[in-house]
Amino acid sequence: MKKLSPFEREVYLNTLLEKLRNHEITEGNVLATLRKNILGMNQENYAALVGLSRKTISDIENDTGKQTLPVINSAFKPFGLRLGLQLRR
Repeated sequence: MKKLSPFEREVYLNTLLEKLRNHEITEGNVLATLRKNILGMNQENYAALVGLSRKTISDIENDTGKQTLPVINSAFKPFGLRLGLQLRR
């Protein structure tokens, strides 16, 4: 894994978010990609970092289960992201 500069990280993040807005990927795909490619962490270590179980991280990344908004926001917090409403175009 190549360490990204702050600028490269921002561009990478914006690219993923644009794909999410265009329904090309899911929230789970975004979390898995960021976890692996930005932090280089496995699910177990990432779960410990965010205070969730490994199963919860797996469920989010696989777009399964019914997580609450606070749980989803905890999972995305290390990346400065949270789930929210957005106006439709």
